[in-house]
Order: sequence, then C-alpha cells, then structure tokens
Amino acid sequence: MFYWIQFYFEPPGYSASGAAYSKGKIDMAVFLDQDGEKYLAYECKRLNVVNKGSRESLATKYVKDGVKRFVTEQYAEHLPTGAMLGYVMDGDISFAQSKVQVALDANQEEVNMISRADSRRSHRNYPAIPDPASKRNRRS
Repeated sequence: MFYWIQFYFEPPGYSASGAAYSKGKIDMAVFLDQDGEKYLAYECKRLNVVNKGSRESLATKYVKDGVKRFVTEQYAEHLPTGAMLGYVMDGDISFAQSKVQVALDANQEEVNMISRADSRRSHRNYPAIPDPASKRNRRS
C-alpha cells in the first residue's frame, strides 16, 4: 500500500550546519508512509533515441546519471532500494540491454559492481539485466 505518488520529487540534503539544499529531482516517488520519509524512488531515462535517422543509445547517461545517483545516495538516501526505468524509444530492447550492460561494465567501479568474470569467481551476484527474449519475459 502507498500513500501518494509525486512526480519530480526533490528530496532535501542537509549540510553539516543543518542547512537544507537540493540534491536534485527524482522523476517519481511512491511514498510508503504519511511522513514522506519512506519512499520508492524511480529515475527514468530514455534509451535508443532516434533523431534525424541516427540512433543514440544513451546507456552511459542511464548508468552515470541514473544508477550512480542511487549508489551514491544522491537519490533515496538511507533507503534500501530504488528503481530505474528505461524507456526504449525505438523498441529494440536487445540493443538497449546490451548497451546498458556495456555501460555498467565500463563504469563498474563508479556503481560498485563487479564484472561478469569476477562474479563467476565470487559468491556475490552480479545484477544482470533480464533477457527480454527469454520465455519468462515474453508477453503472450
């Protein structure tokens, strides 16, 4: 159950002196309590944008301006989870998936992830992107 949804939510940050400042705007927040202290933050990014016949993946922006903001707690500070939504503008989910994975791998230190190769040698799970072509992810 949730109490309300707010678009372009701006959670405050606080300096050492206690002064409030803006940490940026979250695209959407689903508030889970009346006080507005517990919420699920959603950051939304476009992927595979086509402009004048040219496709730009924007996967690096998805990782650096989205995923990283959750990792650094710029968004959803002190909360256990957050959510990224990727709007695949041209419908090519496989291309978007592969480009996001490449961007995650290229920025693994910044987003506190381990590489796929390291995950095979480790007990930690690499947060892999689901395969849209798999039977489980297909719509009937």
